[in-house]
Amino acid sequence: MAKPGTTIAKREKEKARQQKAQDKGVRKAETRERRSKGREWVDGVDPDIAGLIAGPQPEPPERTIGLEPVAPPTKGAR
Repeated sequence: MAKPGTTIAKREKEKARQQKAQDKGVRKAETRERRSKGREWVDGVDPDIAGLIAGPQPEPPERTIGLEPVAPPTKGAR
């Protein structure tokens, strides 16, 4: 028998909270498993940085069309 003052709504609310916590645990376990597998690298290269070159990058063509080359500033010029 239920405790005095305990209502059906309270029991249902508690069951819903427990179910939500259980669902969250399942989602967390799936995420943990997915992350532990890691990303698929091709030839040992991270796909996010494949093809990047270190150092200054060339100007994209759309920025250089119709522009004259600009000489770098000289020392002492203000």
